[in-house]
Amino acid sequence: MRIKHVWLHEAIESGKPISVRLVTVNHGDTEARVIESDVVVHAVPKNGKPPNEPFAGRIPNHPMMVLPSGKTLDHSPRHAGAITFSEIDDIFDDMMHLYCFAYVDYIDGSEPPIPRKTSCCRIFDPVRSEGASRSVLRGAFIQTAWTEMTEYNYAD
Repeated sequence: MRIKHVWLHEAIESGKPISVRLVTVNHGDTEARVIESDVVVHAVPKNGKPPNEPFAGRIPNHPMMVLPSGKTLDHSPRHAGAITFSEIDDIFDDMMHLYCFAYVDYIDGSEPPIPRKTSCCRIFDPVRSEGASRSVLRGAFIQTAWTEMTEYNYAD
């Protein structure tokens, strides 16, 4: 199982929930039973560090579905957090980063079945243009050289 995409479902507005869509793909040889997933965002000052436990206090999603080998699962958009107008301004001015963390817990179809977790960290890349409204952020969650190292898959 791999996390294929982390999409911003709607533009980011101050105080409104940030809705994120996760897309995963089962690239294994057997079916996988998806048992839990979540996605969360955190605004962090540019020289700061993201939280060690980004999902603390969150209630995960429990899709409980079987994903055949080679198939993609487009998870329902999920409220991943919210940011303030001041944070939007700081992200636009490159003084703050918006991180997105996501994970999927699943059980593979091997014998015996093995519980596994796939997770990722992406960073928001805002669209910056002259005269753009600073009350709304548009852009994409992308991998960078240093977030690429956070992509992993492991057995519990």
